Amino acid sequence: MEESIRPAVRTKGNTIASLLGAHPSELGALNAANASETALANAAPNSRVGRIANYRDTVLEGEPLREELAEQLEELAGLEPPERPVSEIEDDLEVALNDVQENQELVDELEQALEDAGGTDPEIEEQLEEARADLDSSVEEAQDLNDERQAAVEYEEATEEVQELVELVDEQELAEREALEAAANKPVTDAVEEEVKALLGL
Repeated sequence: MEESIRPAVRTKGNTIASLLGAHPSELGALNAANASETALANAAPNSRVGRIANYRDTVLEGEPLREELAEQLEELAGLEPPERPVSEIEDDLEVALNDVQENQELVDELEQALEDAGGTDPEIEEQLEEARADLDSSVEEAQDLNDERQAAVEYEEATEEVQELVELVDEQELAEREALEAAANKPVTDAVEEEVKALLGL
């Protein structure tokens, strides 16, 4: 919905709000939003004031949802967008894990060969040193890819959650507008809704 300009100070009569927002004449029966808390609480459900009270309650029920969306948007903003799809990262991770396994098997074989040689063999020791270096390198690469995958999955899940909340908030705001239209006797615009919210202290 469109944002309307709200005045910092509300006064009676010809206010800045009536000039920049919805004029009281546009509200029609919705001017009953000026009713007291007691009147709103005790009004018959199908009365004008009762329907306005229902609109107020509907808006209040949606506040936790809007707050949750704001929190999730803030969390998403703090995450780094992935440079590539999760599926592509997983393909590279699978290759890296295979390399780790192969390097580990080679290290095991060379360690056994060195043990069989009595624990001393310059050629085997040199090969074992290189194999261990390759193993360490492949393990580090696999860890980096796993970290990249976890970060990409977290971003993807956060994005999906935000999208779900956006849809729920859209549905909530539609329900709020329908509740307000049920209480109105004139067309309801964004400016009218903002004015009614102001009258209700929302």
